[in-house]
Amino acid sequence: MVCISYPSGNTYSGEWKTNQRHGKGTMRWLNLGQKYVGAWQDGHGQGTHSNRYTGEFAQGQRHGWGTFYYAGGAIYEGEWKNNKKHGQVLLFIFPSGSFTSRYRPVLVDKTTNTICTKR
Repeated sequence: MVCISYPSGNTYSGEWKTNQRHGKGTMRWLNLGQKYVGAWQDGHGQGTHSNRYTGEFAQGQRHGWGTFYYAGGAIYEGEWKNNKKHGQVLLFIFPSGSFTSRYRPVLVDKTTNTICTKR
């Protein structure tokens, strides 16, 4: 059993094999406010919790147009610059709706399915 704290603030506690997550464990993503508890194999969770990005890259970073699929079900589709959301955005939160604007940090209230932007 190990407990690892990553520079991002994310943490993993659980079983470890050949220098990676393997067996039963818990991963917490600090910035996303998400947690996965379950089976791991060769460093990858065996559930449907994983974030995923498809799109353009420049020098190993998200840059240009791309889509980020969050483990919690939200989808961000828009422009990226130096690995950060930037520029025009089309943000699908739930199958029933979408939100389009210049990028501002977005907060999602999962209890009411509403989108809030920071001012």
